[in-house]
Amino acid sequence: MLQEGISGVGLKRKSGEVMEMIKAGSSLAAALATTELDVSQLWLRYFAVGGGCSRQALKSYLTGTIDWSAHEHDVVVLALNEYFLEQGLDHPVRYAEDMDD
Repeated sequence: MLQEGISGVGLKRKSGEVMEMIKAGSSLAAALATTELDVSQLWLRYFAVGGGCSRQALKSYLTGTIDWSAHEHDVVVLALNEYFLEQGLDHPVRYAEDMDD
């Protein structure tokens, strides 16, 4: 199970193990801007496919205020790519493992 860090800046496993964090919210914000979705609608899609962070945390990630785990990033990517597929488009948003360092 994941928890937001005390400062709201990161994610930790209940065991205390720190997860790898990434800063790529701006790429997701750019993808979101090409859709008809707002942050609340994206958050609902993210939550529906297994996302575990709050709407405010998603908004903070998209604006670059906080970093997220690669896993949570990828759940948002899944939600966005599913939206694009519903629109008859490809899945253009890259998962964390496909991003350049």
